[in-house]
Amino acid sequence: MSDTRALVQAFIDHIAAGRAVDAFNMINEDGTYILIGKTPLSGTFHGRKDVFERFLAPIATWPSSPSLTFGDLIVEGDKAALRASGTGIGPTGPYSQPHYMFYFKVAKGGFAEIIEYLDTVEVEVAAYGKKLVPA
Repeated sequence: MSDTRALVQAFIDHIAAGRAVDAFNMINEDGTYILIGKTPLSGTFHGRKDVFERFLAPIATWPSSPSLTFGDLIVEGDKAALRASGTGIGPTGPYSQPHYMFYFKVAKGGFAEIIEYLDTVEVEVAAYGKKLVPA
């Protein structure tokens, strides 16, 4: 458990210090990163190269990439859950995520899997200019 806690804490420290590259370099070469939902940014990314090219590259173009604050961390064996919140400015407007949840699975000294749970409407509005309207 201490390895899992230490790895997740390192991820937190990197993100909090603005070192997203270092944080996402902790994903194993054969690991996966999943951003839930059906937004253009959502998907399953396989390995670091895919994460950097298809997930992080679009976010790096935002006027103000999301700045995250971390809360509760729950660790059990090789798995962890981490609560977070964040704000930023996307290409088409403000971005606010009061409730993120990250799930981590650790293997081989890195992250075998990270799943990011968030409000996908915030992504659609801030990054793609969409609006939530009644049907």
